[in-house]
Amino acid sequence: FSENTESFMTEEEHDSPAEDEWLDILGSQSLLKKVLKHGAGRSTRPQKGDTVRLWATVFINNVATEAGRELTFRVGECDVCPAWDTVVPLMELHERARIRSSYRFDKRPGAKEDSAIEYEMELLAVEARKEVDDMSADEVLTLIAEKRARGVDWVHEEQLDLAHACFTQCLSLAQQIQERTLEPETGKKLVLQRSECAANLAVVLNKLGEHMKAAEISAAALVDNSGNLKAIYNLAKVSFGFVAVAVAVAAIIVDAECDGRYCHCCRRRCHHDGLSRPSSHSTTPRRP
Repeated sequence: FSENTESFMTEEEHDSPAEDEWLDILGSQSLLKKVLKHGAGRSTRPQKGDTVRLWATVFINNVATEAGRELTFRVGECDVCPAWDTVVPLMELHERARIRSSYRFDKRPGAKEDSAIEYEMELLAVEARKEVDDMSADEVLTLIAEKRARGVDWVHEEQLDLAHACFTQCLSLAQQIQERTLEPETGKKLVLQRSECAANLAVVLNKLGEHMKAAEISAAALVDNSGNLKAIYNLAKVSFGFVAVAVAVAAIIVDAECDGRYCHCCRRRCHHDGLSRPSSHSTTPRRP
């Protein structure tokens, strides 16, 4: 979004707004904050990368759609919608606030462009950012898996910019630990995680129309894992320009890799019996 979301955090007049006073965070009436209960002071505000625990109730058109929910996320890393990533760094520990957001900053399911989106939230806990160099390889792999899962959620919600950011962060994390001396099993996990994240990023790039970048990323994913079905599909889609052809090419290439449960290139239940091949991609679904 075009509004400046960096400068507001350093402006003196935003430090301690009075209770019941609406703060126009971006100066455009698109994101407003009102303090309901003051917190423990400015020094307790979370910084980018800190992990926070938050209590929140979400209202769409004055109807509570998510009531009294607790969640944990890392601030400023696209784990949550832009509205929350922007507002939470302005909250003090134990502060309770009411937030109004435009649809532009929170395109959550059930909301529309003209919806009134509000939250009541309380900052329950803040854990200081842990640098990658201070994390074990397994901790980084867990973080990569969590961020990849969040990116997949964003894809399903058609929030492609946020998905792009998540998958890019995953690859950056993988890059930071790949120079370490890793146990063989950990090294294998890293390679597979990196391949999956690259394939996910290629999906997003294809959806955004950046087909050549998608092809490059898909090729990199296949270097790590030649059986990455998503990467093969994306590469075929870019090469041939037609989804049907891409599915057929991917099916031929990976047919022998089918796990007998679900064919990822065809996106439906697989009919493999472990021996037959062409009939396994029949369009007639197997009865459960």
